[in-house]
Amino acid sequence: MLTYFCKLTIFPEKLDELTRVSKDPRYDNPKLGKLAKLIVDKYKTKPDMRAIIFCKTREMTMALQEWIKETPELVILNPNRLVGANAPAEKGGWYKVMGWMMYHFIHTPFSIYMSLSV
Repeated sequence: MLTYFCKLTIFPEKLDELTRVSKDPRYDNPKLGKLAKLIVDKYKTKPDMRAIIFCKTREMTMALQEWIKETPELVILNPNRLVGANAPAEKGGWYKVMGWMMYHFIHTPFSIYMSLSV
């Protein structure tokens, strides 16, 4: 899982090496394999499922979304991210963001979302 941003912005001088290593199965993350199997198994039994994967950072939500898009058996889930703005609490903050996120979770064609854990 090597994102375009990482390849071109952070390590441009190591692009060839990073691309080669990212395709080597020895460096696969076993937890991502388990997550993929769990999602695929659930999707087979309930194709209209919806899911949220909670992450600790915005960067992780981006990385998981890219990983799902790059994984052939998961791309059909049409992944999306649900991350709110850093709105101050006195203006409604997280509660307004939660309402917006739940609306999108219910009313959009995406089956799986990556969101920040609170």
